[in-house]
Amino acid sequence: MLNWAATYQCKWREPIQPDFIVETATAIYIIEVKAKNELDDEGVLIKNKAAQVYCDNVNMVFGDTTKKWHFAMIADYNIASNMSFEELVARAERRSR
Repeated sequence: MLNWAATYQCKWREPIQPDFIVETATAIYIIEVKAKNELDDEGVLIKNKAAQVYCDNVNMVFGDTTKKWHFAMIADYNIASNMSFEELVARAERRSR
């Protein structure tokens, strides 16, 4: 279990606690889960950008010495009880491209 919580800051906002931090055998993910009506909300988009910048910065500073960090915003309607974590993240990544 990862005993660390990522806190990242957005301009003009308080520190943000992500919904989940998931550590797999090969990577660490900051996960945000949002309802369909929140996906294009300006505040959500600002938080998402801050999370992505956080991941990029961690990856830049630590390079290949640690697991890569990734950010995924997952729409609540994409979550199903029979999905693996990898399937869930793949859906989130496809949406964000």
